[in-house]
Amino acid sequence: MRERLLAARTEFEHETRDHRIELAASAGSSTGGSASSPAPSRSSRAREETLGRLEATLGGRETAIVEAERRVETAAAEQRARLEQISA
Repeated sequence: MRERLLAARTEFEHETRDHRIELAASAGSSTGGSASSPAPSRSSRAREETLGRLEATLGGRETAIVEAERRVETAAAEQRARLEQISA
């Protein structure tokens, strides 16, 4: 489970980095002073907001997975303790 979390996080970080690079490139090209420059900046802000929401979602999922792993480990330890009591 932990490996899947790390793989998903790595993939998300790569995608986020790629999107940020695209945003920086589009922001650089939209500073030409044309009348259409506000539209790309709104698009850039929308993408940034989307990335922020995705990062928050990933953080929430990571927290949930860590909590689930903790519960599973606790339950396994309790089961081992019960088996040891029974076998004694």
